[in-house]
Formats: sequence, C-alpha cells, structure tokens
Amino acid sequence: MRTPALEKMTIKQLRELSDKIGSAIVAREARDRAELRQKMAALAKERGLSLSDVIGSGRKVGRPKGRGKSKKGISVKYRDPSNPANTWTGRGRRPKWLNGVSNIEKFRI
Repeated sequence: MRTPALEKMTIKQLRELSDKIGSAIVAREARDRAELRQKMAALAKERGLSLSDVIGSGRKVGRPKGRGKSKKGISVKYRDPSNPANTWTGRGRRPKWLNGVSNIEKFRI
C-alpha cells in the first residue's frame, strides 16, 4: 500500500483519511476481540470449563442492601420517634427534625 503525501493533502482529505483509519481500527479491534474470545473458549472447553467460569459473566455484583441501611448502603444511626420514616446516617447536613436538639444521642438507633 502506498502512503499518500500527507503534507500535500487538504484538510478535508486529511479528515476523510482520519475517519477511514478510525473505522478500520474499530473494525480490527472487534475482529481481534472475537478471535481471542473464540480461542479462550476453546482453551476453557479443553479443561471442562465454560468461558464464563474462567472470566466471569462481566456483571459486577453489588453489596446486598439490608435492613437498617440508607439508599447508598450506609447504616442509619438516628431515627425520628414521631415519624420513623425520618432517618439520618450522621453524615452530611443535620436534618430539620434534629435542629434545635442539644442531645441527639436519644435518637440513636
């Protein structure tokens, strides 16, 4: 393949060439990835395993959200006795239902 004289090309021609190169790179990466996946699956099969047994499913498993946890998985430390839906983890700004309270320990769970 002959290399074009880049210095003599216009901006439009250079951009078109760049787009073609970008597309070729993406296609080549996809082809290489598929070939590698096939080779890895064959190696795993030789040993009686599946490819997902070797490399996993690709999904990340999060920590289960249990009782006493806030939306972000942080434990709730304080609860409003007059309205149990009002909770606070102790992080961030103090909620309105705790404003004016000098001893918040009586609200600790």
